[in-house]
Amino acid sequence: MDGSCASVRRALDGWLDHRGIEPLPASIAEHLPVCSECRRHVTEWNAIELSLRAARDEWPSAAEVERLVGKGFCISATRTLRRPGWWMRPPITAFAIVTAIVVIGLLTWFVWPIRTPQTIARGGTAGSNLGLGEPSNLRPDLPVAATR
Repeated sequence: MDGSCASVRRALDGWLDHRGIEPLPASIAEHLPVCSECRRHVTEWNAIELSLRAARDEWPSAAEVERLVGKGFCISATRTLRRPGWWMRPPITAFAIVTAIVVIGLLTWFVWPIRTPQTIARGGTAGSNLGLGEPSNLRPDLPVAATR
């Protein structure tokens, strides 16, 4: 295959892809009678196209499929194409949900203000029990649980 055959082959492949739309270019029409290799290429393309058309024509019609297989099978086959249940989905969604629950739980545990008996006894607000300070700050009118 020489240089002219290569350029004709590229043009020929483009034309064969759009055969029904464009007419055969003149350069290809002049080259095909003198080059047996390019004629063989066109013959192979034609054989492939004819076999594809024959295969497409051999597909059974919808009525024939229904008669052979049965309507129940066709309905059950379409029903199986639904979205799978949550237990069959990828674990990424479940992992994201569990992670969110754990993060919210940890934030709640560590950030939520806790009212201890000391803060209630001192009349303080939640979160003011970080240090009791001096014993003189305690209210003397409240009973003491234990003394040392």
